[in-house]
Parts: sequence; structure tokens; C-alpha cells
Amino acid sequence: MSYRVRKYKNSFKVIEKDTDLVLIKTSSEKEARDMCRALNLGSGFQGFTPTFFVNQFKQKERPSRF
Repeated sequence: MSYRVRKYKNSFKVIEKDTDLVLIKTSSEKEARDMCRALNLGSGFQGFTPTFFVNQFKQKERPSRF
């Protein structure tokens, strides 16, 4: 799994590339980049991030995997 940082208005979001799930939203670019780096180096979940983990953020609509 890989992650990226996207600037959104006055905040930064860490997004899971394969699923477009927003994992964290912060006003600090450094915090977002540090989290993204940690996730890309192996922190986090094995495989896809469970959706219950990111329910606090509005997510982009996507087709069901089933």
C-alpha cells in the first residue's frame, strides 16, 4: 500500500493511493508528510485500511469492491 499528501484549501490530507481513503487531515504540512513517510515505510495496516478507521472523514464516492 502506498500513500500521498494532498493540499486541500488550508489543510493537508494523507490519502491511501489505491482506495483514495483519507487517513488524516491536518493543518501542518510537516505532520502530514511525517505520517505519510511512516506509512510508506511500513507503519499502519497490512493491506487495505479498514473503512471504520477513517469514518470521521468525508470520503470520495467509489464503486463497491463486491
